[in-house]
Amino acid sequence: MSKLTTAPRDVFQTFMNFPLVEDLDTLKADVAIIGMPYGDPYTIDELINDQTNAPTAVRRASKRISQALDRYDFDIGGPVFAGQDIKVVDVGDVPGNAADHVGHYGRAEAAIRKIRAAGALPITIGGDHGIPIPIFRALDGEGPITLVQLDAHLDWRDNVNGVKEGYSSTIRRASEMAHIKDIFRSAFAARAVRAPRKSRRPALTAPTSSPPMNGRISARRRCSRAFRMAADTTSPSTLTDWIPPSCRRWRDHSRAASATARRSS
Repeated sequence: MSKLTTAPRDVFQTFMNFPLVEDLDTLKADVAIIGMPYGDPYTIDELINDQTNAPTAVRRASKRISQALDRYDFDIGGPVFAGQDIKVVDVGDVPGNAADHVGHYGRAEAAIRKIRAAGALPITIGGDHGIPIPIFRALDGEGPITLVQLDAHLDWRDNVNGVKEGYSSTIRRASEMAHIKDIFRSAFAARAVRAPRKSRRPALTAPTSSPPMNGRISARRRCSRAFRMAADTTSPSTLTDWIPPSCRRWRDHSRAASATARRSS
């Protein structure tokens, strides 16, 4: 059987310089760091992208942290391991195959199953938002699982270009798995505040009763995206469930402002 993981690209740079373990069948650890560089691409151009370099970049950035594991951490009120005998290893990356651009999902699932069978906690470094799908599958014997999503997007599309397991469908696929019981989502995004552009049209701002959305442009983009994502649901009766109340008020406010502009022109 071929190996499920390969050594990190920088041979002497594991995550925080933890020991490298390449044989998952003999894994003995409390925590296993695993890189998953590849998702299920929507186009050939996405087969290799910035996200595929992320596991290597995160490992490189962790070098500075590894020099201070025995120092006081103000966030947790002591050293990271606080004198406990906790063994952390890096098991490398799940490899891709140019001749089979989705086969790594199967290897990723098998790797997570072996890590859990060894009693270790897997911590995954992606990779795009599609990689949780094989991880979720590998946890099918450990439910019920509560999933918490921290993301600016719903990731609820059924498919994109016929691809059903890409980064826009992660939570939709999770909702179809019997061992995932509850899903909670918290949306967040970094947004720049832009000065309003001069226009003859009235400013389409979010109503004062809704949470601030950084002005006309941000409100329009955020709510338009919400309506598009909701339209992808296969159950029209639940359409409004995916639209934030502030966006429904924004839509009504925008329609009223447009009607006023038409009457006055």
